[in-house]
Amino acid sequence: MINVRNFLSLKLDSTGPVKGDPSLSARHVLLDTKAHKIHGWYRVKILSPQRPLERLVIEAIDQAPDTPVRTFEITPGKRFAAYIFVGSSIASLVLHLEPCNPADAVLATLRPISPVEFAWRSLKSPFLRDRFLRRPIRFFRSFFQPPRPFLIALNFPRPLQLASEDELYQWWIARREAVAVKRILALSHARIVERPTVSILMTLRDPRPCYLRKAMESVMRQTAPNWELCIAADVSTSPAVRQILSSTAAGHKQIKLEISDRTGEIADGLNTALALSSAPFAIHLGQHDMLSPFAVQAFSEYFGSRPDVRLAYSDDDRIDENDRRFSPYFKPEFSRELLYSSNYFDQATAYHADTLRKIGGWRGELGGAKGYDANLRMIEVLDEGQIGHIPAILYRRRERRPDFPGVVTLRPGADPHAVAAGRRALEQHLARRSVDARVEPMADGLHRIRYGLPEFQPKVSIIIPFRDRTELLRQCISSVLAKTTYSNYEIILVDNGSIQPATADLVEHYRNDGRIHVLSHPSAFNYSALNNRAAEHSGADYICLLNNDTVVMTPDWLEDMVGYASQPDVGCVGAKLLYPNGTIQHAGIVINLFGVTRHVFAHRSREDPGYFGRLLVASNYSAVTAACLLVKRSIYMQAGGLDENELPVTSSDIDFCLKVRSLGYQNVVTPFVELVHFESSSRGLDSTPEKILRFEKEMQVLRNRHSRYIECDPCYSPHLGLIPDDFSIAVD
Repeated sequence: MINVRNFLSLKLDSTGPVKGDPSLSARHVLLDTKAHKIHGWYRVKILSPQRPLERLVIEAIDQAPDTPVRTFEITPGKRFAAYIFVGSSIASLVLHLEPCNPADAVLATLRPISPVEFAWRSLKSPFLRDRFLRRPIRFFRSFFQPPRPFLIALNFPRPLQLASEDELYQWWIARREAVAVKRILALSHARIVERPTVSILMTLRDPRPCYLRKAMESVMRQTAPNWELCIAADVSTSPAVRQILSSTAAGHKQIKLEISDRTGEIADGLNTALALSSAPFAIHLGQHDMLSPFAVQAFSEYFGSRPDVRLAYSDDDRIDENDRRFSPYFKPEFSRELLYSSNYFDQATAYHADTLRKIGGWRGELGGAKGYDANLRMIEVLDEGQIGHIPAILYRRRERRPDFPGVVTLRPGADPHAVAAGRRALEQHLARRSVDARVEPMADGLHRIRYGLPEFQPKVSIIIPFRDRTELLRQCISSVLAKTTYSNYEIILVDNGSIQPATADLVEHYRNDGRIHVLSHPSAFNYSALNNRAAEHSGADYICLLNNDTVVMTPDWLEDMVGYASQPDVGCVGAKLLYPNGTIQHAGIVINLFGVTRHVFAHRSREDPGYFGRLLVASNYSAVTAACLLVKRSIYMQAGGLDENELPVTSSDIDFCLKVRSLGYQNVVTPFVELVHFESSSRGLDSTPEKILRFEKEMQVLRNRHSRYIECDPCYSPHLGLIPDDFSIAVD
């Protein structure tokens, strides 16, 4: 290993260990970023002259949580090159290489990228040159201060990561959208049975003629011909609008028009338009909105390839007065908790027409929440498998552009009456389902549900494994005892071989509290086994796994978590965990295309709303961390508990959550429960070679078992970043 002016060249062969660490394989290199002064942008190149590499993994170990964070994995062939950014919070880098033949030598180099090279290359690009000349200071800031502490780019680093949301989205439209649509249509083509007709329903009340014309043109310019446009206009329609309608309808047999002699509710107009329809599926198009050119084709082929689906929603965006697109909403698969928080389906929803008629169509008494109400009544009569999501932007809603273009907005209800109507629609939905709950209003038109608990609260066993670290254990238990307002709980302490006298004294003190029980399990550290033994010992209704390095902040934390976990379709419930500095450590876990789990919104501010309010409301995620996880004991046992054989330490909670999902339950994160988490303070760092190799093995177990979620995390979007921690648009 040589280090010349921050240029690192590593010859990795099978002749011996890496210098300085005899336990480290020569093909598994751990680089201390401080010792080697690795900071900023670098070009990484891997060469395997004899034979192609089978696998390459580049990892970063963050200084704050002190755990390995997988960032990239690939089968690179004989040559691989990429660009990485290493921020000041990164403590070390790991290069893990697997040659086809153990005897093969591999050369890895890290070359720093200077600001001069960055500027020179950027000036060669017309897109980047324009940005550089307009805002040179901001442009260079994107080089020195990217938004994340660790980045990987397959092409020369461009400041897309620091571009405005608007610039990122315009780049995505130009470079990615057409490819994404082709891929989605190809998936439907492979198993299509038929191509059903789709009715576009419009109801008009004094529309602006120019926007109405554009809305109708967006229908007539569809890439598929199997559509019909059903329009219901009221008596207030202006002469100019009537002229547009009559002239357009006269030349198109696919347009059906009815003008009422009275002014009614918009819901009445939609039901009139639905009555005009003869198609098996229908979508409501606002009088000023537009459909994407391929919307009918995508909806039609989706329904045709999935005969059981009765409701499908798509992604959507906004358009301004000049039809410029902004604020894309890339949505997850069906998330009941997210729908209860807001109508995230929005109008980008196509319904099975007969099912919509059976539930009574749209209801006028819900006013501005008529669409939300229709969606809630639809899901009451449908199984989850009958609700589909098309990950393509098929709907464009016209809105005035915000003051800061491209900012991801929460899309609050502008009309407070519409927000109140949405709350009533949700309350009525819960009542029809006989769910004991109350709906509380939140800012920006969002909702919070507080589920009721029985008069005799179900019992909760709070399981806390520990080994010494007396002060950590003391503050954890003290916070539970002092803060918790839930009455029917017990604490099961699992002693994993503590040896310090202070710990023994503390445990002896807690034995006098009837709510606290102590189990002894003095074997080698096996996080899964510790929790499983305690769960077997427990006779409670619910199990709460809790790390000893946490501190409870929310008094009614158990009321909220038990409320969610008591719902019949809910499995694991997680909380919002904060670092001691107040930033986010955990708010849900998603899985990227390489099978790597990441905590979303890590290091964001506690007050950050997240992507379209995801940090403000309860929603579904593929997994939650066992640092604070609550689940019915019956589900814990049904799923087989944590895997103490192949996943003894770091990944058993992910595996458990995915097993619970496979049983048909949804996992939930509630942001209304907050704890401080001193992550890994008690069990130590995961940055030693042995622990990194163990982590690699455990992640491979996840990939082998849960490929379904690895291929496409249903709680995330394929259009968002491959390193999913902040829901940013994918740029690589």
